[in-house]
Amino acid sequence: MQYVLWICLALIWSFNVQAHGVKLAPQDAKYAIWSSASFTWNSNGAVGNNEYWRILGLMMGGDATPAKEGMNLDDALLGGHYAFNDKAKVTAKLGVHSDDGDHHAAVNLENLFVSYQMVQSFGVSLGQMEANFSPTASYHASLQPMAEAPLVADAFWGRSFHDVGVNAVWKPVPQLSIGLEAWDGQSFPATPGDKGGAQDVYLQWLQHWQGWHLQAGIWGMRAQAYQRGDDRYTSGHSHSSDFKTLPTDVRFTGDTTLTGLWLQVMTPTWQAWQFQLLAEVVHSEADGDILDATRQADYTNDNYGYYVMPTLVWGNHQFSYRYEMLYLKNDVTGAAAEILAKEANLINDKDPSRQTVQWRWQISQDFASRLAYVYDDTLPKATERYSLGIVWQSLLFSSL
Repeated sequence: MQYVLWICLALIWSFNVQAHGVKLAPQDAKYAIWSSASFTWNSNGAVGNNEYWRILGLMMGGDATPAKEGMNLDDALLGGHYAFNDKAKVTAKLGVHSDDGDHHAAVNLENLFVSYQMVQSFGVSLGQMEANFSPTASYHASLQPMAEAPLVADAFWGRSFHDVGVNAVWKPVPQLSIGLEAWDGQSFPATPGDKGGAQDVYLQWLQHWQGWHLQAGIWGMRAQAYQRGDDRYTSGHSHSSDFKTLPTDVRFTGDTTLTGLWLQVMTPTWQAWQFQLLAEVVHSEADGDILDATRQADYTNDNYGYYVMPTLVWGNHQFSYRYEMLYLKNDVTGAAAEILAKEANLINDKDPSRQTVQWRWQISQDFASRLAYVYDDTLPKATERYSLGIVWQSLLFSSL
């Protein structure tokens, strides 16, 4: 239960929240330290205890783990930055995740990077950091509206894309950001090494007009993988000894091309009412081989998915509905195609979908609660679950 102690120590020092979401710390402060945590109780899990979560038709990986029955820590984060001057800044973040719901949690260094603003319109960052191509590129329940990550994040980049790399952002006008990122390949769907790596490019637009907030982005990624396996159930993530038998180790070698488009809209507030909309669509194509210890087959896919989440805000209450869908098309050819497709979990007879209805209540500046109903049709048999959670966010120290 080491994460409980970690959170309690942070709570001792907390005081009022200055901001919400991923921007807890004021970026113009010389230094700032923030923290957040999320706990969720689920009436039942996406799968049973000690069962694998593998959506049919997908080769999954990264940090895409299922909702677990009972009370679980979603994540606990401690982050901050220090500005050396008006151009150079260092940013760091520690994270605790109880991936498998059995309290085998450890503190991990998630971010440690240096940023340098060369001129007002151009800056670079270097180190271990999260990708910026999508608002769900690195999903943390304590920083996002819902406890469960969207299916597109779990399916296409393993929920949380963070890696060692470089980011360069050019802002020709204040509303427009054009970014380039290059990665070592330590995050799904890539692998590290000479035959691995990933690169992405994105364009994002932010506009405020008479109380309206509009933010949109378009992006593309190319990831290279060499013998990429599903390490969610091996060392560093879950504990393989908790499972009776391990699935066949089928690996992927080849290229994955991802493209996406996302949109966020917020209307002006009228008598404490506001309407918000968040939507995203992602397309994924893979071209390469799948192989086990003795067999190999050619493999391509043509997958895409989307989610739409309208939210009605009334004062400190948010009422949200999220609809998600995946369309998966796999093509495996060769003498060993049939057996490898089965072992790799690539045979599916329906398109996975999920619906979530949630009430979020901002109880105080520091705490919020979440009550949700989930209809999960991602596996052969559809299931339902209810969840109740608590979210804590706080700015601990700031120079402002």
